[in-house]
Order: sequence, then C-alpha cells, then structure tokens
Amino acid sequence: MDRVSAALDCAFDSWSPGIGDPSAIGWLTVLVYAFAAWRAAVARRALADAPFEAGWTERAFWSVAALLLAFLCVNKQLDLQSLVTAIGRCDAKQAGWYDVRRVYQREFILALAAVAAGAALLGAIGLRRALGRNAVALVGFGLLAGFVMVRAVGFHHFEAALSRELMGISANGAMELGALALVVLGAGRVIGAARADEAAVKRAERRAERSATRSRRQAQRDAFEGRGRGR
Repeated sequence: MDRVSAALDCAFDSWSPGIGDPSAIGWLTVLVYAFAAWRAAVARRALADAPFEAGWTERAFWSVAALLLAFLCVNKQLDLQSLVTAIGRCDAKQAGWYDVRRVYQREFILALAAVAAGAALLGAIGLRRALGRNAVALVGFGLLAGFVMVRAVGFHHFEAALSRELMGISANGAMELGALALVVLGAGRVIGAARADEAAVKRAERRAERSATRSRRQAQRDAFEGRGRGR
C-alpha cells in the first residue's frame, strides 16, 4: 500500500484535472464522441423495438457501447489516461525499473493487443448471427481501443508518430475521428436495418388489412346477391 500511495502522490504532483485538448479539433472530437454515444443509444433502442428478434449479446453490445462512448466523451478533455501514465512513470522511478521501462511498455502493449484481439473475437462470435450489420462498428471499436491503449501506455515512439500533422490534423486526431466515424456508420446500419424491417412489417400488415377488407366486401356482395336470388 505504501508503494501505491507513493506512486499516487507523485502522479498527482504532476497531473491535475483540466482541459486536455483545448484546440478546435479537440472540441470537435468531444462533439463526435457525444454524437456517437447518442447514435449507439438510438441503435440499442431500435433493437428493442425492432420486429426481428435481436440477441441479448447484440443489445448488450450497444448498451455498453453507448456508456463507453459517453465516458470517453468526458474523458477526452479530462485526459485520465495521462494520469495512468503518470502513475506508471512514478512507480517505475521509485521501484528502480525506469531505465528499462521500454521492455515493460512493449510487453504491456503486446498484452493489451492480445486482450483487445480476444475481446474482438468474442464479440464477433457473440454477434455472429448479426455480424453483417455490426461488423463496421466492431472495426471502429477495435481501432478506438488500440488508440486509447497506446495513449494510456505513453510509449513515446508511438506518441511522436501520432503527433505528426497533415493539413492541420494530427495522425492522432485522424485515427480517433476515423474510428468514431466507423462506429457511427455501424450504429446507422443497425438503426437502418431495424427501421427497414419495421417498415416491411407495416407494409405486410396494410396488405393483409386491404385483403381482409376486400374479402369482407366480397362476402357482403355474395350474401346480398344470394338474398336477391332467393326472392
């Protein structure tokens, strides 16, 4: 506990809550996170109201997605991953392994990549019956998870590469916004599928209602003609 307390005290000496990215791209990314979270929530609601029976894994996926995106929206400016990095750096210095931190960072990145790959595989298996409409969102979340993990580890070689800019947008921002765009597109596919199926059911109901109306009218005409012949 003393080691943990010391690492936390050291980390909070160099980190404090604040606006992590006050640039226009930073605030744009916050808005995109909020929009993606809203679309994920709409997708979850669409699955609940859809005529087709969505599996519990698909409903759970979009519920977790909405909550996760809402958290990342807030965290975009709180920059909590920097606190995680600071805690790791302080512990490395106090425990005496700071000079060989690259080895641990590589191992940690590999471990996180393995966890992310395993989670993606489990997600694909759980969503296999609805993979067609969720594949784009899964790819987006995979890229987003990779981005968040690399930033949390604080591996400077990756951070230097992600900081390079093209047309005023860093590779960091482009990767994050691209991943969010895929999530939004994935949510749109789910919403579109649910609404299309709902529209198809309503069209079928209207056709059935018109057919029933025609049958009733035909029955009434037949009955009227039958009474006429009886007279």
